[in-house]
Amino acid sequence: MNPARKLSAFILLAAGLLGWQGASAQAYPAKPIQWISPWTAGGGNDILSRALAEQLASRLGQPVVVENRPGATGTIGTAQVARAAPDGYTLTLASAATHATAPAIYSKLTYDPVKDFTPITLVATVANVLVIHPSVPAHNLKELIAYAKANPNKLNFSSVGAGSIQHLSGVMFNQLAGVQTAHVPYKGTAPAVVDLLAGRVQMAFESLPTMLPHIRSGALRAIGVTTPKRSAVLPELPTLAEAGLQGFDASLWYAVMGPVGIPQPVVKVLHDTVVASLQSPEVMRRLSEQGAELATSSPQELAEFVRKDTEKWSGFIKRAGVTLD
Repeated sequence: MNPARKLSAFILLAAGLLGWQGASAQAYPAKPIQWISPWTAGGGNDILSRALAEQLASRLGQPVVVENRPGATGTIGTAQVARAAPDGYTLTLASAATHATAPAIYSKLTYDPVKDFTPITLVATVANVLVIHPSVPAHNLKELIAYAKANPNKLNFSSVGAGSIQHLSGVMFNQLAGVQTAHVPYKGTAPAVVDLLAGRVQMAFESLPTMLPHIRSGALRAIGVTTPKRSAVLPELPTLAEAGLQGFDASLWYAVMGPVGIPQPVVKVLHDTVVASLQSPEVMRRLSEQGAELATSSPQELAEFVRKDTEKWSGFIKRAGVTLD
């Protein structure tokens, strides 16, 4: 083929691709969208997924069907999304557990949190709070660390399971504070809170909205929030980094993602629709109930955010030797 014909063929091919992309954006969505929540029904991920799905369905004119595929700290359902067709019809609400911590915890993880997903937008960040039982003779972080150092392994901290953000927050606390506290995993928040209130465990890194009634009643004592910024829910409470643990950041976050390779025009439709949906009163109410703060992003910003968070957690987890396989 001579150079002129090659150039002509290239131009026709490029025009065809651009035309297909434009048509795909105009036609999208032409059928129901599957939304995988990789956690059990009734949890924070499920609640936010359903609130967003309802708004997306209203705005896009197609059903958005939420399916719960729990297991292995969210990695089973997330792996299913990674293997789906990259056409914009399979989405998930990714989180710190599925994308930032899982790669370091599972040596045989079947997906890459960066390479195997198309980022859409960050949705929200959630503050956990370090609380202690009043039987612990400490009223602030400095006193708590001093007591823990004087009493190695006397303090126990609860979590909703090995590998959870609550568990890994305790790992980070031990490393940065230079103390030894013991992890006690539970099958869910409710039994963990019962034992915490009874003093059978002395510490927890739990959801701020869940802990707030117990903090205000005096049943538990709040030491600090796990995020880099103070929470609007309890603005007088310092962050753990402010209180003395420099670099402490155990943020829980949520983000919308799909399998890698979703066409850019479809990504734009999804990004703009999710961002608009987040402004609805119903979604804002759900975010508030979960103690979540709205935090949107561009797809590029989300990709960089996930990369940095994955690197941060990888160092802490490897030094602590935490594995789940």
